[in-house]
Amino acid sequence: MLSISSKKTIYTYLQQGKLNPINKDGWHIEGRYEFDIEDVVRLQEELKKPGLTTKEVAQQLDISVTTVNKYIKQELLPAFQEEYRGFNCYFVNEEDLDAFKRTHEVGRKPSKRHFYHVEQNIALFQLFVKKDEIKEQFARIISVEDPNYGCYRTT
Repeated sequence: MLSISSKKTIYTYLQQGKLNPINKDGWHIEGRYEFDIEDVVRLQEELKKPGLTTKEVAQQLDISVTTVNKYIKQELLPAFQEEYRGFNCYFVNEEDLDAFKRTHEVGRKPSKRHFYHVEQNIALFQLFVKKDEIKEQFARIISVEDPNYGCYRTT
């Protein structure tokens, strides 16, 4: 229910008083702790994320986490800091992210070096090498005159 993969975390919650087993004194008889469902649900609510993490924002905007942090520091993207699972993290509200998406054009921009036009099956701005028996010739493709005939202009 708590999506915890380590027993150590459960023991930490026991030490911190966040979880109290109902069989605290007799756990050694069965070899395990048992918890009241209400306590587990209460802790589950406490452990919920208060918003979107910077990683989740980065995935939605198709940018890096570093860029998200830059937008937060520049106060372009409203965020707040809060402790979450032992770490102090930035969080963004869904509404603030939606407003940011409406007012800012973001996302990964295609690299000129690796630009590829899928519909015409043409790669632009990539190194062009022509090998013949005498020498190799290098060029960069900068424009396509007629994709049907494979004509191109190089520099």
